[in-house]
Amino acid sequence: MVTLAGGLTLGVLNVPILYLVTINAVYLIGINPLVDLRDVKGDEIAGIKTIPVAWGPEMTIRFTIGILTAVSAANIVGFLNLGFNLAMTLLMLIIFSALIYVVYPLLKKWNDPIVLDKVMNRRIIPLHMVFQFVIFLGFLF
Repeated sequence: MVTLAGGLTLGVLNVPILYLVTINAVYLIGINPLVDLRDVKGDEIAGIKTIPVAWGPEMTIRFTIGILTAVSAANIVGFLNLGFNLAMTLLMLIIFSALIYVVYPLLKKWNDPIVLDKVMNRRIIPLHMVFQFVIFLGFLF
């Protein structure tokens, strides 16, 4: 939503901005369930229906990988049809590939809280920040 707020602040609300808002929203829908992996057992006890509780941790991780793959493909479509610059497209593909590379090992280690915290805090959050910065850079050039 930062992209939408930035576009509205500048008084520019065009198709590329709306496209990036959609890409960002879908990306966040895919990444956010990973945060809930940390408290699956507590959510089950409390009866809270989160995606990891409803689908299971492994399916949640596969869902995230699928979303990241779809966003990568949509990024290429955006480059071809909406005039994004090549640098932004390549950097976003690198970021999403890195995220898939980081998330994939969680399929076997999702129940280890140390590994899960390390992946979330030291890898996913920094890559998320870089993703936001790349969107900003994409509009500069």
